[in-house]
Amino acid sequence: MQRCRSRTRHGFTLVELLVVVAIIAILVALLLPAVQAAREAARRTQCANNHKQTGLALLNYEQHQKEFPAGNAGWNESGSAWLGHTALFMILPFLEQGIVESELVYEQRWVNAANTRVAGAQIPTYQCPSDNTKGRVGKFSHYYGVTTYHSRSNISMSFGKLNLHPCNVPTPQNTSTRWGRPEHELENGGAFRMNLGRRLREFVDGTSHTVMVSEVRAGQDDDYHHSRDGEIDGRGFWCIPFMFSSYLHVNTPNSSAGDCGPCSSSQSNDVAPCVPTCTECDQHVAARAIIQAA
Repeated sequence: MQRCRSRTRHGFTLVELLVVVAIIAILVALLLPAVQAAREAARRTQCANNHKQTGLALLNYEQHQKEFPAGNAGWNESGSAWLGHTALFMILPFLEQGIVESELVYEQRWVNAANTRVAGAQIPTYQCPSDNTKGRVGKFSHYYGVTTYHSRSNISMSFGKLNLHPCNVPTPQNTSTRWGRPEHELENGGAFRMNLGRRLREFVDGTSHTVMVSEVRAGQDDDYHHSRDGEIDGRGFWCIPFMFSSYLHVNTPNSSAGDCGPCSSSQSNDVAPCVPTCTECDQHVAARAIIQAA
């Protein structure tokens, strides 16, 4: 006579399963912020490397030309136009972007249709991964009927502490002062200035103690119409002169005080505040780090 043997069944009770699920949920909750922090650290490292590459490109430009580029280029050879090409344009060959730079028509202004293609080029070195600048292009409809396109960026040039240029003189692009402009009329105490480059000996604090470029938060409004002047948030355009591609030390980095210039009150927020109005000479943008929330 055979004896029946009972079989042992293996498995989890409902309570045990719920405990395991709860433990996994707790581990995921603990791990996710760490993963996000690690990703943000990688993005910050990439942005810091972009600054380094830009600095090296500026130094290589200086070794080649024996001076740094002007922050905003001056008049063309014929004296018919103030060009306004930025230093960030000039160093493109030293960032392995020579093909983009070769398309620039130097003898025509930055805003002319001939330079629309190069102005809209995406330059990864000028974009921080933590911001949304990648792939974005601003559309500018100008008062004389021309529409141009310019790519967004986060790298910005230092024009000193107070103003892009002294306020008691005509603006550098004034047609009555196209040549022979006295140097003191362009002096601003910054690494970059209008029309003129700097030589190494002018950095009295040394290049290791002088800020040349920093980080800005790019504006979010990409559609500009001259008839609605002031509504675009123009912060963060590497190829446009004036405060679009530069910053001042009027406010400290990451200041809660508002920028004033190529921005509007409708674009103001906690991380990139903006005041609604200011004179041309009072325009200023502060350096602001881009860090995504964990």
